[in-house]
Amino acid sequence: MMFRGKLSRSFRWLGITLIISGLLANTAYARDKPQTVDEALMAIESVDGFPQAIGPMIDAAKQHVAVVENVDASKPAALLGEAAKPAFDPATWRDNILAKIASPSTGSSVDADAFIKASQNLVESYGKAAELFQKDNKASTDSIADRLKSRPDNADLEALVSSMALPDMAAETTTTTMAMTKAIEIFFNEDPAQFAKLTTADIDGLVATYFQKFNVDNEDIKPQADLVRQSKKIAVEYALSELSQEDIKILLDFYKSDSGQAKREALIKAFNEQLLQSNKIMLKSYFVEVSAYFRSKAQQ
Repeated sequence: MMFRGKLSRSFRWLGITLIISGLLANTAYARDKPQTVDEALMAIESVDGFPQAIGPMIDAAKQHVAVVENVDASKPAALLGEAAKPAFDPATWRDNILAKIASPSTGSSVDADAFIKASQNLVESYGKAAELFQKDNKASTDSIADRLKSRPDNADLEALVSSMALPDMAAETTTTTMAMTKAIEIFFNEDPAQFAKLTTADIDGLVATYFQKFNVDNEDIKPQADLVRQSKKIAVEYALSELSQEDIKILLDFYKSDSGQAKREALIKAFNEQLLQSNKIMLKSYFVEVSAYFRSKAQQ
């Protein structure tokens, strides 16, 4: 069993539906008030939001595959949803990443109370950005441009956007978008008899091959990753434009500091590692379930 050819249209053109659903979920934040600088950084970079986007992402992938392949994709989407639950468990996701960014320490270089307060204000602004983008993406872009031009600290705001990890982390999640879409497609494009015969070793090899072949630098995935990155950047710009100049300065000072830059790099590394691990767990569980499904069908 092989992953054949280039990515299908259902992934290359998944586009706006997944971007917007991911944007809305990634900007959601329902946890308690951050108590530490690390927790505040997780809120600022919307780390908790990504697991919340998984359901809408699977739904969008199902709909697009159904249209492109002219099939009812409900069954593979349901199997994928079950596989994704433990893979993207919100508490596990959060705790694993939080543990990995505990070092390096920020020491006394950051005013923790001011930083935490600024993070809370930004989280509230994320909610406003999500609502605006849900209504009209074109109008959102125009509104953000007007807001940025009118701010005396526009240069600092732009510098802050460029310093944040969120747009790059969002771009990395296109590997999950791709994994979901290809997983649902393969349900219809591979021989059921082959699926039914898959061993654990076969599935491990299949998952390993999959992620060696597809990543955000792949020529077919890169345009989608760039689009997600830019969309997330615009959303973050809008959210930041709602903040006071004082909050912008507090956040920018953190990201410009040595400890802040070290924290940012540690977060990106931890996020990408967790994302890859979760993607692999999801796909392995999915292929196990699909193999069992086709074995059961063969015995009927």
